[in-house]
Amino acid sequence: MAGSSAAAPGAASSSPAAPAPEPPKTVGEFFGRTRPILDYRLRYELVDQQGPLPVVDHAHAVTSRLRAGFETAPLLDTRLLAEGEWSLAVVEHYNDTTNDEVWYPVVADPETIELNRLQLANASIPQTTVTLGRQRITLDDQRFFGNVGWRQNEQTMDSLRVENKSVRDLTINAAYVIQVNRVFGNRSRQQDEDGDTAALHFAYPTPLGTLSMFGYWVEFESRDQFSSQTYGLRFAGKKSFEPVIAHYAASYAVQADAYDYRAAAPLAGDDYVAHYFLGEAAVEWKGLRGGLSYEYLGADDGDQAFQTPLATLHKFQGWADKFLTTPGNGVADLYIPIQYLFGDAGMLEKITAQAIYHTFDSAAGDMDYGDEIDVQLATTIKGVTVTLKYADYFADEFATDTRKAWVSFEYVL
Repeated sequence: MAGSSAAAPGAASSSPAAPAPEPPKTVGEFFGRTRPILDYRLRYELVDQQGPLPVVDHAHAVTSRLRAGFETAPLLDTRLLAEGEWSLAVVEHYNDTTNDEVWYPVVADPETIELNRLQLANASIPQTTVTLGRQRITLDDQRFFGNVGWRQNEQTMDSLRVENKSVRDLTINAAYVIQVNRVFGNRSRQQDEDGDTAALHFAYPTPLGTLSMFGYWVEFESRDQFSSQTYGLRFAGKKSFEPVIAHYAASYAVQADAYDYRAAAPLAGDDYVAHYFLGEAAVEWKGLRGGLSYEYLGADDGDQAFQTPLATLHKFQGWADKFLTTPGNGVADLYIPIQYLFGDAGMLEKITAQAIYHTFDSAAGDMDYGDEIDVQLATTIKGVTVTLKYADYFADEFATDTRKAWVSFEYVL
């Protein structure tokens, strides 16, 4: 699902291991090869949410986000990356989770000035990159590890990460995370998450696609009910049958409780086991791409559902964001995505239209949650990406009718 992440879907990492470049020979060359980082986004977001709460049905948010920093040339096979982030509310008729405007619907883009990334990446070991510090971590389609790039304040992680490519065609990622810096900023009551979280991910390309195997051990000290251990497989690829291209993906994972957190969450019940399935199939022809997909997040007797708290959640189960936390009965999402690449038209480059229809049901309990229609139109004008986006959720047995709309302008150096 496009338009929701700064990193490309399917990417195994944001900083792939590569042969170490020649170190700079002079101070002038060192600074000359230092890469500036600049990412500016201005966005309007409308939320129309029916129901008894919030008191005001409509929220209007105009927000501005600037990321600026640098990445140095390698010195002793080590690069330093530093990046700050400044998010500003220009029009603040919304609940950002920190401003006490609780009568408005939530738009999770609070004002904040903070350190977004600060990392040292060392490549002195052959075919290996070791990254230490506050960093962006994205794995596969970001269903389990993502940076939540759609929000103004992205999700980063204080982590030690090792990426190794010493075995032919195999990429191994291992990460140990002590803090998750969430999108709500450093002033929110929904604070950053401390804990001992670990990830182990293997990616192996084949002629038909990439096979991934993974294990994720998540610990949230402040929200114990989201602590879990997850093991799974994913296969994704494409095959050309001129003039048609077939796209496909399949994933399975099983999740269980971890870290003995049940003692702190007695209402959640005893030990649980929940399953995850994903199947995607699409056909592309002359810029038109359409398909049929199904995603299932199961539940253990309607008690505890499969959760992915570190994901780029906006990419999945509808842009209205009604299922950021999986309901106790789980979610079964049958969706039909359609996309068309128009190409260029004068000043407009890479004009792309997208529409997705979702129908949501419970994984347990035979509930019809509702339906959703998402549409997006995006283009680039002289280096500025312009995005028009709309989501309309029609509630049946879960949540309330919700409509959201966005107009976004973004420039990346």
